[in-house]
Amino acid sequence: MGNIAVVNANIGQVLATAGGLGIVGPIFSYNSTGAFVATTGNIDAVNIGGGLWPTGSGTVGLGGLFADGRIGTITGNGADIRGHIITVEGIDSIHLTDGSIINTDIANTGSVGNEVNWAVPGASNLPGSLRVVLSNIGGSTIDRPVLDIGTIGIAGNGGIIGSDINFGHMGSMNIAGYGLFSTRVHAQNPGSIGSMRIEGYGIRNSEITVGNTGGTITMPNRGQQLPVSNYSPNVRLVAINGVQFDPYFGTPPNAGTDLDLNLGTNASTPLQGSLTVGGQFIGSAVIGARTLGTLSAYAMQSSSVLIASSVGTISTISTVNSLTVITGKLKNFAPGANVSGLVMQIAGKISNITIHGNLDQSSLIQATGINGNIGKINVTGNLDGSITARKKIASITVGGNLTGIIDAANISKIIFNGSLQSGSLTINGNLGTLINLGDFGTSGQTFVVHGSVKQLKIAGNYNVNTTIDGNCKLLSVGGSVTANVQISIANSLGSLFIGGDLATGAVITAHPLPPVKKQKILGQVLGMLVSA
Repeated sequence: MGNIAVVNANIGQVLATAGGLGIVGPIFSYNSTGAFVATTGNIDAVNIGGGLWPTGSGTVGLGGLFADGRIGTITGNGADIRGHIITVEGIDSIHLTDGSIINTDIANTGSVGNEVNWAVPGASNLPGSLRVVLSNIGGSTIDRPVLDIGTIGIAGNGGIIGSDINFGHMGSMNIAGYGLFSTRVHAQNPGSIGSMRIEGYGIRNSEITVGNTGGTITMPNRGQQLPVSNYSPNVRLVAINGVQFDPYFGTPPNAGTDLDLNLGTNASTPLQGSLTVGGQFIGSAVIGARTLGTLSAYAMQSSSVLIASSVGTISTISTVNSLTVITGKLKNFAPGANVSGLVMQIAGKISNITIHGNLDQSSLIQATGINGNIGKINVTGNLDGSITARKKIASITVGGNLTGIIDAANISKIIFNGSLQSGSLTINGNLGTLINLGDFGTSGQTFVVHGSVKQLKIAGNYNVNTTIDGNCKLLSVGGSVTANVQISIANSLGSLFIGGDLATGAVITAHPLPPVKKQKILGQVLGMLVSA
């Protein structure tokens, strides 16, 4: 079926025979007036039968759906969409069972007649000025959008690969097959995406632009190993049939048409280590001009989140590796395991960071705008990275070792259970309370506060050389200040308690005389208290 054109009228239903070739030529519904007319140019419903063939990449145009109005429902069972679907007024829904959207374009054009530019062979290579995408639906607002694409849903063993999907507002995308690969999902500004639920392997090597507002983007698989043999043979032509040229597109299979070429799998190797683990956000980006509600996955790697105004929650079950987050405000960052190579740059407030693992030394968290504050930070493992806030950090709790640089004008509280693992800890600002539930540091390490401290409470021994540029109201050590430790306080030390010894060679220096206003040392005083 194909090569159908209707002018100044509507097409009711297009029913391609199931099991047949499907729609092999273009279907057009045009308005000859050159202006949008709500009552013409529509296609009510399309069943693609054996599939929607490619629009073409060479000299011959093949399949595709083109409407100067709106297309209602597009459905298919055991069939794929490879041809362009281009409308002026949008699409109600696309629903496939055991089928895929492969290497194609789906878009709303800016004006009547513009879809002609998408109907020619090789349309994807035309300049953007000829392939305008703009919501043309009246009465749409940011908070109450009229949907250009209502729903894209894929059930069974399919997914979306190598495609370009453009619109103003989209309600939802639900993929239950292998996921989203090498695809651009693009909401024009000021558009929106309501929700995306991408099962299978998750989102790989793709770009999601949410326009002004993005709701939820979730990859719900909990890290299962997923054999590529579970999925449609139509996106595995190399592994199954050994083809050198795709029989539909006439080109060699590539990452935009073949799942195995994305995963490094083949017919005899359906699993490929971490690459075939489900629910991952890899090599991808989420971009937006205003807000994003939630981004969640099993794991995130080599990806970015670039949202101008604010992000609600970014969360994983497992690791985060090489993730860039740039936004105005962030409510929650909640990785379920170790974090490495994180670059987080927030102009305003970060409300809560909870990392169920380590924050490694290559990671950087910054809230450096004029309203740069961080609320609670909880790292259950080691904190080795760098954390910066222009104004205040409310609290930092570390279950393991602590090292690196913490830079803020004021820090209310730091609690950690381990030691200064290596090197030094520097705080560029005032510190409220530091509580160490074990020994503090090891011999030769340094602790520097470029400001004042209210309370230093160390449950065990004090082993680290310390410099405090301001005052210290309380220094409390449950054990001993060990041999040769140097504690230098530029101004006054209000109260000193040592449950053990002030060991030989240990020196506590403060200013003015007397060096300590109130002191109690239960062990031997073998070191010195010195006035600066």
